[in-house]
Amino acid sequence: MSRCVVPESTPGLARLEPWLGGRTFVLPVEMVPDPRSRDLYLAQMYGQVLRIDEATGEVRTVADLADRDMNQGGLRALALHPTAPRAFVVVERPPIETDPDNPPRGFDSELRAYDVKTDGTFDLDTEALLLRVNIPGASHSMDTLRFGPDGKLYVSIGDGRTSESNNPPRYDPTKLLGTILRIDVDGAAPYTIPPDNPFVADPAMHDEVYAYGFRNPWKFSFDRATGDLWVGDVGETRTEEINLVEAGGNYGWPLLEGTDCHHNAAGCDTTGTVLPVFTYTHATGNSITGGFVYRGSRIPALAGKYVYADFQAGGLWALDLATPGARPIHLNAGEARPFAASLAEGADAELFVLDWRGGTVYSLVADTSTPERPPFPTRLSDTDCFVDADPRKPASNVVPYGVNVELWSDGAAKSRFIVLPADAKLQVTPDGKLELPRGGLTIKTFFEDEERTRPIETRFLGRQGNGEWVAASYEWNAEGTDAVLLEEAKELTLRSGNRWTVPAPAQCFFCHQGENVTLGLDARQLGGADLGDPPGENDLDRFAHLGVLDGAAPAVAPLPRLDGDAPIEDRARAYLHVNCSMCHYRGNGTIFSPLDMRFDTPLEDTSLCDRISPGAPEASKIFRRMGTRGLFAGMSLSDTQMPPVATNAVDPLGTAVIGEWIRTTTRCPAP
Repeated sequence: MSRCVVPESTPGLARLEPWLGGRTFVLPVEMVPDPRSRDLYLAQMYGQVLRIDEATGEVRTVADLADRDMNQGGLRALALHPTAPRAFVVVERPPIETDPDNPPRGFDSELRAYDVKTDGTFDLDTEALLLRVNIPGASHSMDTLRFGPDGKLYVSIGDGRTSESNNPPRYDPTKLLGTILRIDVDGAAPYTIPPDNPFVADPAMHDEVYAYGFRNPWKFSFDRATGDLWVGDVGETRTEEINLVEAGGNYGWPLLEGTDCHHNAAGCDTTGTVLPVFTYTHATGNSITGGFVYRGSRIPALAGKYVYADFQAGGLWALDLATPGARPIHLNAGEARPFAASLAEGADAELFVLDWRGGTVYSLVADTSTPERPPFPTRLSDTDCFVDADPRKPASNVVPYGVNVELWSDGAAKSRFIVLPADAKLQVTPDGKLELPRGGLTIKTFFEDEERTRPIETRFLGRQGNGEWVAASYEWNAEGTDAVLLEEAKELTLRSGNRWTVPAPAQCFFCHQGENVTLGLDARQLGGADLGDPPGENDLDRFAHLGVLDGAAPAVAPLPRLDGDAPIEDRARAYLHVNCSMCHYRGNGTIFSPLDMRFDTPLEDTSLCDRISPGAPEASKIFRRMGTRGLFAGMSLSDTQMPPVATNAVDPLGTAVIGEWIRTTTRCPAP
């Protein structure tokens, strides 16, 4: 990489190609082949089931379940009977009260069946309820249906995502939560128990249970060559895991997360638990989507490898099951990063990836591309972005800038830069964002001291020629003379004794996502910054003066500084805009929350008042999560730290501003 430019992607074993000419769907969650044709059935989360003729591209709606006692966005899973014209779905619905003295919590997850007509449509008049499970928390419900090679229907159920899953740290056999079930849907209604199920003779267990000890088994599959059952189980605080499931197996949760004891309490006895085949930490991703052992013919190099994804990181990997200890191959580095709700296997064993937020279905094809440039070099000095590898001396084409309100980074001082290709400009959007052009690059160096003499790390975020984004992190040596590229996240201990986390490349996209890839390039952030070159000119003016803006500088008011004299609500809203709105904005499909923390959203439309207790910061969820770091035994997930990554210390100024706003606000009604 010469002259400080963005590296292009390197070729891999496979790449993602938009299917059906890039046609999009609405929140696709599952796709399965029709056992009696080459058509595919696709389930959309709002309740529609579509039948797709792969040869012609024709798409027909064969069922709409939206008005059948279903929560909005409640269609979760789909399976077709391998020999009979019958379809099975999982839907979420409001809970049904069966005991007035113990009202139900959360929602009900239901397994339903429908006859399928000769034209492929579902006969909704034949609806049959097979199973109803109350999910006491916000998610982790019944989420995958698969028919096994034995003709039995297998059903995964998560742990219900409640604080009870943390305390006590053991599986509750009186419930169906955290299990994979095996049932026979070809016998008496609603189903029968296969006599060889592993717990039919155990009075303490439900007869339906095939295996247990899962947190959120998000998508499982059977290897069509061997019949092996593989599941991706979503972790909580540290670890995602891939399990080979056997009848009667205990896979550890909530005692274990991956191979580690989830609780630090004495008595973490792992006797009888089955350890995962592979794990990865939240430095790589934090929401596994289980996939398939590849048995197709398009990509011979993937034969027999387990292909899986991570919903949050947008990555796709292949794990060599035949080589113990092998590292997975990253298949889509620098490519499209889908929010993979599911992988799908066609009748011909070729694989698809369903992008839940974008709505695109991708097919997996062989990658024969040739890189235009090599990847990021291993040493920062080889990037030519700084003179003599001095982080305070940018190269001539590297432009510094500052921001009005800092994203909290554990108190580190920061220097920021942009690099633009020749004749390229920042695109000005109507809402004041400055979009980086293709080939553009942002650079940020973090320093342990305000004098900027002790650099910690330098991060790169670049937009490639194909429009996709890449990231890199460099760790500086103790002398501050050069920095080394890191492939994985790393925990550092600074000279002050404080902890510092250098993120893995994939981890950068937990925050740099959707509408907010380059967080600081915003007219609200640049309109008040003054680097003094020339004196009195802010960065927005300077960008216009340098001719790097494609359009006039947006006329928006700068965000008020946290330590300034603006009204406390404005300063609080500015803090939330910078530190939270990259994820919490209306229309972000990856966050199951109505919160919209953008500065310009009217307060009554933000849902913030639902998260605070006016006059009582300590009773307010937002304030508690800002003042928390890590996850502790017995703590509900809703009370864990925010932001969830890249910080190990509480922000004293930010919590003071938010606390003062909650104490004094009169605009939110008292609870």
